[in-house]
Amino acid sequence: MMKEIKLTKRKITKVFNKDFWLNGYNWFASLNGTKNHYYAIRTATVEERQKGAPTMIKMHRQIMGLVYGDPKDQIDHINGDSLDNRRSNLQIITNRKNISKGHRRSKYGLGVRCDKRCALKPYYMRIDVHGTRINGRYRATPEEAQQDYADALQEHGLV
Repeated sequence: MMKEIKLTKRKITKVFNKDFWLNGYNWFASLNGTKNHYYAIRTATVEERQKGAPTMIKMHRQIMGLVYGDPKDQIDHINGDSLDNRRSNLQIITNRKNISKGHRRSKYGLGVRCDKRCALKPYYMRIDVHGTRINGRYRATPEEAQQDYADALQEHGLV
């Protein structure tokens, strides 16, 4: 069975009954600007911080047991709904697999962005490597930026 936990900003998150104990914490809806998704997040307790937990704990990481885990491991919301934290919708994946799923696909291609303020060379690639954002040089065509993206994946061992 599924239960709902109320968050701030009039949002709710879905969990299975066995995870409803998380309702005992004060969760809030946090907007991730790069993905335009909300996530259920709470502040870590003093005891959790002393054990090495980050200041803010994401519900999906807590459900999957990655509160203190390797930050390179990520949780994928299989159906794309970042507030659906039922275990059947969550899977632990690597950064490499997350990139290959195409979450960062734009209409210009995977990893390619367009800055319309730059008329002559508006296209550039963007990649996130273990929490560090890397932007490429501005290019005249999306194909050139796509090649930069492919080169960056190769350079950082993500392919």
